Amino acid sequence: MDDVPDERGVLFEVLRVGVDGTDKEINDAEYGDPPEGYDFLITGHEIFGRVLEAGPTCKVSKPDYVVATVKRPGTNIRCLSR
Repeated sequence: MDDVPDERGVLFEVLRVGVDGTDKEINDAEYGDPPEGYDFLITGHEIFGRVLEAGPTCKVSKPDYVVATVKRPGTNIRCLSR
């Protein structure tokens, strides 16, 4: 949690991981290139869990449920709008 800026870190217990069509395409080497500096893509990137601990500036707290997505920062409109 200390690695996340502005005391926004969240530790949560993963309860479910979603696997979708994109994951199948990644596994079949049909989709995507890793971002610069990486040699892999992440599958199972939709995650549902329960908060165990949260930084003081978070909008969630124990025992909230959360949905998290694995996303690396980029330059597309979705990344820039965060």
